[in-house]
Amino acid sequence: MKSSPIGVISHGGLVGVLSKTSSRLRSRLFFEWSEGGVAFAKEKRPVIFYGKDDKPENINNCSGFRFFAENKTAYATYFRKEKGLNILVVSSSSNLFEWKVVSEMEIADSSAAFVSDPNLSKKNLLFTLGLFAHLYQGETARSWQGPDGIALSSRAGFFDSGILSILGVNVTKNGILMIYDATIQKGNIIHVQAGGVLFDVNDPRKMIWRSEMPLWRAEVEAVKGESVNPLGVIFRKEETIIYWVSSSGEMIVAESPAFFSTIAPEKKPVRKLLTKHIENPILSPDSENEWESEAVFNPAAVAINDRVHILYRAMGKNGLSVLGYASSKNGINFDEKISDPVYIAKNIRNIPKSKQSYQPAVYPSGGGWGGCEDPRMVLIDGKVYVTFSAFDGWDFIRMAVISISEKDFLEKNFTAWSSPTFISTPGQIHKNWVIFPEKVKGQFAILHSITPKIEIEYRDDLEAIGEDEDYIKSWSGARDTRDGRVGFWDNRVRGAGPPPIKTKEGWLLFYHAIDMREPTKYKLGAMILDLDDPTKILYRTKSPLLVPDEAYENHGKPGIVYACGALVKDDVLYVYYGGADKVVCVATAQFEEFLSDIMKDVNMPLRFEKVNLS
Repeated sequence: MKSSPIGVISHGGLVGVLSKTSSRLRSRLFFEWSEGGVAFAKEKRPVIFYGKDDKPENINNCSGFRFFAENKTAYATYFRKEKGLNILVVSSSSNLFEWKVVSEMEIADSSAAFVSDPNLSKKNLLFTLGLFAHLYQGETARSWQGPDGIALSSRAGFFDSGILSILGVNVTKNGILMIYDATIQKGNIIHVQAGGVLFDVNDPRKMIWRSEMPLWRAEVEAVKGESVNPLGVIFRKEETIIYWVSSSGEMIVAESPAFFSTIAPEKKPVRKLLTKHIENPILSPDSENEWESEAVFNPAAVAINDRVHILYRAMGKNGLSVLGYASSKNGINFDEKISDPVYIAKNIRNIPKSKQSYQPAVYPSGGGWGGCEDPRMVLIDGKVYVTFSAFDGWDFIRMAVISISEKDFLEKNFTAWSSPTFISTPGQIHKNWVIFPEKVKGQFAILHSITPKIEIEYRDDLEAIGEDEDYIKSWSGARDTRDGRVGFWDNRVRGAGPPPIKTKEGWLLFYHAIDMREPTKYKLGAMILDLDDPTKILYRTKSPLLVPDEAYENHGKPGIVYACGALVKDDVLYVYYGGADKVVCVATAQFEEFLSDIMKDVNMPLRFEKVNLS
């Protein structure tokens, strides 16, 4: 007979799962025990919960079991359905097999947790949570004072915007820590996630900290209407383990090193991973050159022969996007600059544009109406390849590739560009495609989508696409449907930034996203992709790396940081980006330090497993 987990407890150094077996005649409870919290073995002795009349509970009417264990006494809270009423029961046991009622009350809330500690002003606390949270306090677990309302509810726009449920409570040196479940389902994906909140020890009604992002998170694909429900949390000296259970009876275990002892109510300074250069902007519009008199921004970058070379998007009063060129010895001061465009894509669809002009308020695409936009550049096998958005109105935005030999590029022979090859499917709108900076298994790798999932196309010959080879088929849809991570800064993903950088840890990929709580701001984040399977994300920043908070990132189109180029030179990472669709900027970091920080700037280390009980 298959068992169904209904609660978890930590006792005597072991982790126990309270499980239920049911038949048409009756249900039985028993514990399954584990030293590590993952592999469990059955305990043959039955567990009995007695009601206030000393008769065994009808366990089928009980739910929401949460446990708290002291030295010699263990406490349980659970809910009993009784004549249409919701009864919260507090029980205790000295042997874990026989539980007797300590107190009970009629209540509307749907989850609860008990905690007892001599350091509390009132030794016993009882937290409940439904639409709102409540606190009961008592010198003993028999008589409660309250309820007092406390500031814990779901938050619109955050990861915990759905129904919340208490997983467990623990007293730490910095406060009373509550871990709560915030699992939500979107389509057939269940986002299993937990948040945390810290209450003042001296006044448990006072919240002093709450996680802005999930402490743990994993995605589970729902099969045939399957759901995932919280079981509880185990606080141990060296680790914290959270348990969920699917409707099929399969347990999900999230394990992390103990973090609750390090949570402090005061905000600690966070070191910025990228530093915007003091000389920003490093390139600005040039009134002496009409073609770049209004805007220069969104630069591609590559390092060749100890110099940094950039191709930047430029516009004059005619509103046509063209590419300009500049180079620098130190990556900051661009002492070489060509006074004419190095690439122009005119009349992509042969439509006259004689009356068009640069109008930021009218044309959302950087203020221009057409041309070659937002280049990305790589050097592969002696050839420079540039991808760009071929823009000719909002009904025609296609990805194109041009190339030039490294020799011609360095000699500034920009008449040698190849004809543009359109690589995206006709009739679809696409932007932000990047080529990996080296061939993968002998083929060009084109990253063409990072949401809803990372998609990479492998091709033998880029210039054969659309002729001898099919166009690349990519995810296509309205940009505002590209959901990112719920409750994070990147809940609306825009697309890839510069081409990936190969590192010892994986492919470093920057990307652009918007937090719909601040919908007017483009921000930049990063992820590290697996070297062998770049569709697999190994690390992903939980916070943005660049946000538009400088004046030069807001004087133009406000709220824009947009990176198209990144490289490593002399162990320094340079990220080149456009500010406010108007100027060229750069941010830097010590590369090895940056990689280490990226790997730390993620959720708490997570071991995610599915466990089948006996």
